[in-house]
Amino acid sequence: MNYDLVVARKDILDQLPTFLASFFQVAVQDVCIVDWQKQFDLDEEKWSSILIFCSYERCSGDFAWSLSLFATINFPDVYTAGRLPTEEALAIHLAETFNTVVRFPLSLNIHPSASWLATPRGEVFCAYAMEGNLVVIDGEEYMPYFVYEVEFPVPELPHARVTHFPDIINELEIKQRPSTPICDTLTIQLENSHLSTLSNPASKALSVLSFWEVLILRMSHGWAREIVIQPSSMQTTLEIEII
Repeated sequence: MNYDLVVARKDILDQLPTFLASFFQVAVQDVCIVDWQKQFDLDEEKWSSILIFCSYERCSGDFAWSLSLFATINFPDVYTAGRLPTEEALAIHLAETFNTVVRFPLSLNIHPSASWLATPRGEVFCAYAMEGNLVVIDGEEYMPYFVYEVEFPVPELPHARVTHFPDIINELEIKQRPSTPICDTLTIQLENSHLSTLSNPASKALSVLSFWEVLILRMSHGWAREIVIQPSSMQTTLEIEII
């Protein structure tokens, strides 16, 4: 499992080992944090004792550090079996702990500048960032990144314009739309009836109901973008009269 995060706060490196050890539930000595230019200098003995590896690279603009993390092959099997925390969970916890904003990948084929943005309040919004002109810090050149558009107001980024992201929402609707058991049941009953779901006015009502069910599901799950409904947790019996 890889984690790619970009953090706005500058003074986090000294506290990062303790934070990551607590988050991944490992000992501090099992966490290795190094400058990305020195990550290949680690000897085999050091690698064999690492559970969580994190390299950092300095940034400029709205962000201070780019972090690249992964759990090594030494990590306990209970996690490598697919139970590692998600990238979003790490970004939110990092943002809340250090009172900062954290950018992490969108994982959708939208635009390379599009991403998620976690805030200190536990929110996750869509955002667009752009490159600025090269700047020199301590004799090194850095490409600054600035967030220029956000889905909702972010006090930490007052210069970012608040706007809608229809391209991202459409992609999320297609790829991460939760299941709708109520509408699915109604659809089956209509398809088995003598009425055409294309011409019948009920099909229009069903379309509206589908969006409403998605809305209610996301509200009940704290506006989560990915919702998994266990079949055993919802027993739905519907009967409609076809006239």
